[in-house]
Amino acid sequence: MLRNSNPISDRAKDATLLLVLLAKLHLCTSVGVGQVVLQVAASTHIKLAYGVEKAETPCMYAKAMDEEFQRYLAWYGKTCSEYLLEQGNFLENDYSERINKAE
Repeated sequence: MLRNSNPISDRAKDATLLLVLLAKLHLCTSVGVGQVVLQVAASTHIKLAYGVEKAETPCMYAKAMDEEFQRYLAWYGKTCSEYLLEQGNFLENDYSERINKAE
């Protein structure tokens, strides 16, 4: 028995709403391998999409994903909003100050 015939799950709807709200704030923050940051940079006119990841392995994948993202942008002749993927601790004062200064 199907509980929801809509192919978009509630979790996906929540994530989409979050991205829209962040885009309106002109800031996107994320952690992980950079997928959300790159998606927001590619699909919205945002001032800065910003991602910070603490762990070494996801950072390694984020670098590879960034290189592929740039390659695909060049291949298709597309542009994107500015974005930054960094390794660090999202809870440190440096990062919280940057986020609080967002327009």
